[in-house]
Amino acid sequence: MDEQPKKRGRPFTGRAKEKRNIRVGEVWDQAAELARARGETMTAVVERALKNYVHRYHVPRTADSDQAGPPPDSAP
Repeated sequence: MDEQPKKRGRPFTGRAKEKRNIRVGEVWDQAAELARARGETMTAVVERALKNYVHRYHVPRTADSDQAGPPPDSAP
């Protein structure tokens, strides 16, 4: 009987990642095309966009508050 090599998963990076499912329209295809042209993955693109969003709109928590403030109404 021939033994098939074991498939390897994602290399250990020291942190757990969860798979997320989102619904995105045509902008996904446009971003994917740009990412391919730049040699980037969509994971890298999405993570960078989310980090930028958090950095831009983060409202520090205060001792009086359990939660950050509401997001601005005119978020881009």
